[in-house]
Amino acid sequence: INAEYMGHTQTFDLLYNKGSPTGPLSALGYLTGLLPDLSSKKEEAQEIEEVLKQLQQAAIWAYKTEEVYTQIFDQRFILEREVKVPFERERILAGLIQLWQDFMSTVPSEFKPKINRELEYHIFSLRRIVNDIPNVKRSFPALMA
Repeated sequence: INAEYMGHTQTFDLLYNKGSPTGPLSALGYLTGLLPDLSSKKEEAQEIEEVLKQLQQAAIWAYKTEEVYTQIFDQRFILEREVKVPFERERILAGLIQLWQDFMSTVPSEFKPKINRELEYHIFSLRRIVNDIPNVKRSFPALMA
């Protein structure tokens, strides 16, 4: 994910960095007084820059979480429609649980509770698909009980 696509960064540069690349609309905004020149407010710029960094990190981890969720959803689709052998479904479920655990070990602590709730819900909803597999509760007692 590229943070430059977020308009927040461009707006910050426009307001707080004098001489930043500006287009015709921003030049018109400066002339008419619609856009103030805030380049002298260094402390305010630093605080806003910190908030923008946090916003960028939140967007990056939301994107990565969505990638993992997409993999879970794709495998769920396959499990529900194509895989009929119970042990094959168990193998896919074990792979998804491993994917979830590996991903959660890389997530920063400030995003961990929300991401864990989101992915845990989708992983645990797969239990109904694999209820005829004898090894599920024995293999994953802490996760699938």
